[in-house]
Amino acid sequence: MDLEDAWTDTLVATGVAATTIVVTVLLVFVFAVDTNPLLRLSPLGIYFVYLFTHRRLPEGVDTPRNWIALTALVGIGVLLVAAGLGG
Repeated sequence: MDLEDAWTDTLVATGVAATTIVVTVLLVFVFAVDTNPLLRLSPLGIYFVYLFTHRRLPEGVDTPRNWIALTALVGIGVLLVAAGLGG
């Protein structure tokens, strides 16, 4: 592993962690919705997919921006599902 791979992995991990924290804070403190912890942690699933597949994808697709965007979409989906379950 070279320094560029480490930087990319760190960038994606930071984006995933930030999304997971924001989703949890929004659900607990803003929307006051009591949800399953697995639902709140589901953006972390994208990071595990990233770990096992990112070197096998084409370079145009395998960018930190795309992985972070996918994580953000999952986070938005979690918020929508939780709002539907809580409302």
